[in-house]
Amino acid sequence: MRPSTDEFVRNRPPSYGEFAERPKFAVRLLTEDDLPWMVDLGQRRYSIAFDAFSTEMWFRNNVLKSPLIFFPARTDHAFTICMIITDAWLPGLRICNNLLLNSEEGAVWEEITLMRAAVEWARKRQCAEYRIWSDTEVDLSAAAARVGAETTAVRHAVKL
Repeated sequence: MRPSTDEFVRNRPPSYGEFAERPKFAVRLLTEDDLPWMVDLGQRRYSIAFDAFSTEMWFRNNVLKSPLIFFPARTDHAFTICMIITDAWLPGLRICNNLLLNSEEGAVWEEITLMRAAVEWARKRQCAEYRIWSDTEVDLSAAAARVGAETTAVRHAVKL
C-alpha cells in the first residue's frame, strides 16, 4: 500500500530553510598542541603576509597566559581567538573583539558555532558588545548575521 501524502510529509527530514536542528560541532579551548595546525591553517587561508613566527610567540606568551582576557577556541576544522578590551575613557565598558576566525575550506558552519560560543563567553565576562575584527579576504557578513551581528559604521584608516 502506498503511503498518503500526509504521512510522507510527516516522516520526511526537514529541508533547507525549515526549522532543522543546527549542526552541532564540539567546541574546546585551544592549547599549545594546536599550534602546528593553527599556524598551517593561517598560512593557507590568510595572505602571504601571515607571520607564523610572531603569531606563535603571541599565542604562547599572551593568549595562553591570559585566560580572563582571551578566548581561544576550536572545533575540528576551525578556530577563533577573541580578546576583551576596555577603552581608557570608558573603563567600565568591556568589548569582546574576535581577532582571529579561521576555518578549513568548506567549514563555515563551524565558524558560526565558534562565533556563538564566543558570544556566550562575552556575555559571561559581562561584555557590552561582541565585534568581529578578523581580517580575512572572505566576507563574513552572512555568517555574522547568523549570530545576530549587525554591520557597524566604518572607521577611518590610513593605509601605510
